[in-house]
Amino acid sequence: MYSTIIFIVLALCILAGCGYFSLKVYRRYRECTRLKMSFAESLRLCDLPIVCFNCNGKALNLLVDSGANNNVVDASILDSYPYKETEYSSILQGVTGDKATIPFVIMNFDYKGEEYMEAFQAADVSSLFGEVKKETGVHIHGILGNKFFQKHKYILDFDENVFYHV
Repeated sequence: MYSTIIFIVLALCILAGCGYFSLKVYRRYRECTRLKMSFAESLRLCDLPIVCFNCNGKALNLLVDSGANNNVVDASILDSYPYKETEYSSILQGVTGDKATIPFVIMNFDYKGEEYMEAFQAADVSSLFGEVKKETGVHIHGILGNKFFQKHKYILDFDENVFYHV
């Protein structure tokens, strides 16, 4: 009799523990999927991984480039977006090998309510992005580089064409 009661109590404890663990796993999964940022649509439209953020009520289209060290914003668009100047600068080397000292600016933007404050190198890349706009019709405002993905612990998933953080 006592062994049956102990067995039932033990079974209920095991079930409660499994339920608690399952709930924790589900909550973590839900949190990861809530913060997915998709670039699937832009790949279909123009063959480029672009995520559209919100910056003070305006679209801020950033090209996903995990090979770029820093974030880059086109200096020619800064008059239309709020930003804060910094005292920092860095050398930017373009695809042609040219090097230039470029200042950093701070920009605030969000994606589906998730807010970000990031440093961008403010470089004149209007001719490069202008060519993309001419070919695809898509206006790119900047590049989202590797530092963003490292800072926020984002994982790139090219099966689903999204990135998310854990």
